[in-house]
Amino acid sequence: MRVFSLSSYEISSIVRDLEESAQYRKNDSEDRITVDIVHMLHRAGYDATHDTDSRGHIDLRVKNGAFIWLGEAKIHKGYDWILEGLKQLHTRYSTGKEDGSGILIYIKGSNARAVMEEWRKRLEAGNECHLKETRDGSEKLTFWSLHQHEGSGLEISTKHIGFSLFYNPQK
Repeated sequence: MRVFSLSSYEISSIVRDLEESAQYRKNDSEDRITVDIVHMLHRAGYDATHDTDSRGHIDLRVKNGAFIWLGEAKIHKGYDWILEGLKQLHTRYSTGKEDGSGILIYIKGSNARAVMEEWRKRLEAGNECHLKETRDGSEKLTFWSLHQHEGSGLEISTKHIGFSLFYNPQK
């Protein structure tokens, strides 16, 4: 069992593994993809769960003692759908005291980069969830947002992670 945090390396490896199997994920549900992430995290030594009751049923929770990371997953069906996930994460599941959080965006359509850029623009323009700022992520198709948690008043940092699951081979 790991004793530190959920590493960017581990998340990047999982994203890469899922993207490399996009041809098998065409019909996968949000839960199916997330369960695969949980299994990958288990194999890496993390205590990860899916649909755990944490002020509601959170898609992904990684816990180790006092360390908690929460993740809400959404298949990209539109930007309001992703915003709904962010609101769920911040107002339902989070206390504001967690060590981190993430929005996992499963993009089955083309041009994942444009999806992530548009999502960031819309988030910044809408001032949703008490947004304070956004900043670039160190991995491709990621960015961070910083919010003031409504309940606790603490700052909550959320990583927005795009998964490019588009698959449409041309013979």
